[in-house]
Amino acid sequence: MNDIDEPIERVLVTLDDAGLSRVEEVVAELRRAGMDVEQVIEPVGTITGSMPLDALDAVQEISGVDFVEPQIAAFQIPDPDEDIQ
Repeated sequence: MNDIDEPIERVLVTLDDAGLSRVEEVVAELRRAGMDVEQVIEPVGTITGSMPLDALDAVQEISGVDFVEPQIAAFQIPDPDEDIQ
């Protein structure tokens, strides 16, 4: 399977206490592991982004990462004036 065909998962990474003290290093390691980092919320120790499904285990093993979980897709109720799909 090539890079284009790999399934991508949106994820939320939560840092442990050690990760909170070295956020920039953890972000760099996440990127090296294949994560496309979209947002870093340093005060609460969360990082959002997307990555190939086969990289999830590698990200979980990064020092400073507490856990990795898929992001639940948000849904939006359409305007009452919009056509039903």
